Amino acid sequence: MLMGSVNAEHPISVRLPGYVVKKIDELIERKEFHSRSDFVRFAVTMALGQIMLEEARGVSKELTQEEVKAEAKEALRKLVAGEFED
Repeated sequence: MLMGSVNAEHPISVRLPGYVVKKIDELIERKEFHSRSDFVRFAVTMALGQIMLEEARGVSKELTQEEVKAEAKEALRKLVAGEFED
């Protein structure tokens, strides 16, 4: 587990195929993203959000609509705050 503030940025190393890097660079050239790091940060955040949404859907089969909305709101709050369960 990483120590320190959950909002602090931690450097990681990622290896990607050349065609993926080329597409990321094209997005940067079109001003969609500021840098490769910016894209990776966005992509990882979106993937985590999708995973959390799918987990919430699994739980939602047993919940009322109001409970589902509350769970989704809490999941979004946790994602934005950087609060992830191990």
